[in-house]
Amino acid sequence: IARSGVPREALFITSKIPGCLDAERYIKEDLQQLGLDYIDLLLIHFPRPATACVEAWKVLEDYHARGVLKAIGVSNFKVPDLEAVLGMAKVVPAVNQVRHNVLEHDDETLALCAKHNITVEAYSPLGRGGHSGDISGNAVIKAIAARHG
Repeated sequence: IARSGVPREALFITSKIPGCLDAERYIKEDLQQLGLDYIDLLLIHFPRPATACVEAWKVLEDYHARGVLKAIGVSNFKVPDLEAVLGMAKVVPAVNQVRHNVLEHDDETLALCAKHNITVEAYSPLGRGGHSGDISGNAVIKAIAARHG
């Protein structure tokens, strides 16, 4: 990043910690490995183990309060996971990054995010080959595409 010649302020850097254990260690490692004083958006990648996510969220909130994490959020959190965090959060997650496309969506999670003004960021919006969200391999979608050329 430092060698790119691009001013830091011109970059929006998102990083993830792998789960809810050792949040502080992973935040420090990310900052060190990236050579940064702050991260624009830090996500907890998976609510694993779910029992540790409230404590992890408190760590993220502390770094957010100090300006080291400009925004904090989650990834792959479903309704029970979000409710646990929201029940104690001083800072509502800015983002919930979830698999979301025409074949895979969790309407309950989307509704809860909307209720709390949590931005939903889709990953695999065009699906993933060989998975249940395989849009390009879906027979119904292929038939619709064939009808419309």
